[in-house]
This record gives sequence, C-alpha cells and structure tokens, in this order.
Amino acid sequence: MDSYRRFLATQWLHPDDLILDLGAGTGNFSMVAADEWPLCRVLHVDASDAMVAQARRKSSALGLQNIDFCTEDVADLDLPPESAALITVVHALYSFPDPIAVIHQLFRWLTPGGTVFACDPGRPLDMREWTRYIFRSSAAERGWLETARLFWRARGVVGQNRRIARGQADGAYWRHDLHGFAEAFADAGFDVMQCRPAYRGASDLLIARKALPVAPLLAHGRALEAPL
Repeated sequence: MDSYRRFLATQWLHPDDLILDLGAGTGNFSMVAADEWPLCRVLHVDASDAMVAQARRKSSALGLQNIDFCTEDVADLDLPPESAALITVVHALYSFPDPIAVIHQLFRWLTPGGTVFACDPGRPLDMREWTRYIFRSSAAERGWLETARLFWRARGVVGQNRRIARGQADGAYWRHDLHGFAEAFADAGFDVMQCRPAYRGASDLLIARKALPVAPLLAHGRALEAPL
C-alpha cells in the first residue's frame, strides 16, 4: 500500500481523469486512489457482489465522494477506448480466464501517456511459510493475544489463499516469472518502466506506460518524429 501511495504521488493527473481499479476486491487500492486524488474519478470494478458491498461500506465510512462501483466481470466491462488515465490491477490478473487478452484490453482503455500499476502472484504460494511469517510479524507488533484474534477474524481470507495456492499448483491460474510478466505487457504495446518482485518474492509488480503518439516533422527536407 505504501508503494502504491508513492506511485500515485509521481503521477500527473487532471481533474475528472478516470482511475480504473480492476478486480478491486474490498477496495483497499481504490480507497487510496480516491484519497490521494480527490478531484479524479475512481471506478472500482469487481465481479463479486460481496466484495463490492464491503468496498461501498469502506468508502462510506471514509467519506469518499469520488468513487463509483461496478459489479462486473472484466471481460464484460464496456468502456470507451482511451478513457482511463491510470489503471490499477492488483492480485487479479492471474485469476482471469484469459489474462493476456485482459492486458491488451488495458492498453486499449488507457489514454496515451497513461500508466498501469499491476501486481500479480506468478508462483504457487507456500502458505505454511507465509502464515508463520505473518504470525511472527503480527505478534511482534501487536502481541500474541491480538494476533490470535486477528487470525480468527481472517480465517476466511486464509482459506481463500490456500485455494489460490492449490489452483496455482494445479495449473488453473496464470503462472509467470518476472521476465514473463514484463514481456506480456511489452507485447501488448506498453513501455515497461519498472518490474520487480513484491510480497517477499511471491508476486511481480510492474509499472508500465502507454506511449504518447508521435507526429512527423520536416527538418531540412527529412521526416522526423516528435511527440504530439
């Protein structure tokens, strides 16, 4: 989340620009985007009614006025080309039936000069190791009793993560390494600005941009290219 806030602080957006959060779940990243860019519009998209309902409650509790919610499968989402100035897709691509097609769709939806922030788990998770790490880290910060309560409240999330790990191991979800993740975006036309491991190496984090168009210029009788 801190990485995402720092990323948002580097962006050049205009009032009423659209920030699109795909597979947005309960809205963690949507809320940060709406808070950091209050004059922009944030569209939170998720196929789960329960996830969207929880995101709505979060938004209401925070008093955010610039988020719209859409319960829609990404494959059915009807947006005009070049309509989003910034697209966020975190821990969602792997689960789509055709992630490569979605990446190409992101390119079509993005305005020239726009940016995509994508993070995706490309490798099977070692849930036992992750659980031990989170428990130790939480216990050091909150104490053993509060950590036990936290794990009890989060048991549904833990179960979902275990199902994801099994799906990855069985080949049901998209798997990739860092190079393959960057290559998928480059093949769609993106200029990849950054690609690095995240979540202790379990995921790949990428920042990519859709280049501005170029127009020919004439100089000494020769055609040159320059950004529009």
